[in-house]
Amino acid sequence: MSSLARLFPDGASTTTVAPTVTSQEQSQRVEQLFEKPRTATAEAPAPVDDTAALQALVGGRGRAVAMGAGPVAGPARIRRTGNSVDVLNVVTAVLAVLALVLASVIAWIVVASASPETDALRTLSQTEAVLTNETQAVNSAIGRAAATREAGIAEAQQFATPLAEVAGSTDEAARAVADQARADYVAALEAVVVPSALEPYTTPTVDEESLASIGSAIDAVSVRSGEVAGTAETVADLQSQLVALGRTFVAAMATFAATLPASAEAIVDENPDADESLGLAVSAAADAVAASALATPESAATLSAYATAVTALRDDQERAERAIAEQRAREEEERRRREQQQSSGGGETTDPTQPTDPTQPTDPTLPIDPPSDGTGASGE
Repeated sequence: MSSLARLFPDGASTTTVAPTVTSQEQSQRVEQLFEKPRTATAEAPAPVDDTAALQALVGGRGRAVAMGAGPVAGPARIRRTGNSVDVLNVVTAVLAVLALVLASVIAWIVVASASPETDALRTLSQTEAVLTNETQAVNSAIGRAAATREAGIAEAQQFATPLAEVAGSTDEAARAVADQARADYVAALEAVVVPSALEPYTTPTVDEESLASIGSAIDAVSVRSGEVAGTAETVADLQSQLVALGRTFVAAMATFAATLPASAEAIVDENPDADESLGLAVSAAADAVAASALATPESAATLSAYATAVTALRDDQERAERAIAEQRAREEEERRRREQQQSSGGGETTDPTQPTDPTQPTDPTLPIDPPSDGTGASGE
């Protein structure tokens, strides 16, 4: 009552208008006094939405469970994908292991169940493959040896004509040695017998159920392999022989080629009256022969070019000598004629080819012979 008395000093039944509420605090107090009483129920406080904060803490490694607008049931569960198990990789690894185990088991079963005949057939197949490779290799070597032999003969024959053409234009001793080396090389190559190519090996009929039959086939392959090996050694020795013969021939030709510059110089000195350009051509051709060493079939052409240059030089020398001889003969004839005229006339004589002037008086003391050609008189 004291509280009400303080609030209503004029009495509870007064009809005085209640004073105007002027402050928010008083308004709230009035509302608390006059509102209907409510059942005191404890309401849970509104949950706080911490989703944004949790996402900031977790970041990209997890995802916070969004909490609804209701009582917070408990801490949110965050799924961490970084540590999750990759089921696909696990299954793949298990299957790979199973496949490896299965392959090993199958291989073990095959090996365990193999019979002696199967092993023998496998050995026969392997030895036949080796024999086939050996035969092909030997046939290739035979082909190379035959080609070397034919090429050597052709090369040596290409030098036969050029060596004959330069006879008398080179050091004859060196040329003779080179020509003999060429002939010996051809003869040696023609005497070489190159084996024929080996026929492919044909496997005989084999009883795959008989170990003895398979063993006989393996022995036959071994025998043939030994024959092929022997042929391979023969062809290797033959190839070495061909190479040695070729080197001997090339060395002889190179020795002869080295003598040509000196021979060319001597030939130019022997033909001093020929045109100078022809002498230079002879020297250049000789240098070309020496540079080639006559080591290839193509170098035979340089030897022919040298022979041609020497022939041209000598022909021009002969022409020059004929011209010189004719000039000397004319000069000698003129000298003899003058001497004869001087000895018979004792004085000056006139050229018999020039006619005398009939108007000029003649010496009456000299006899006058009638002219033989009607052009005038001449004194003897």
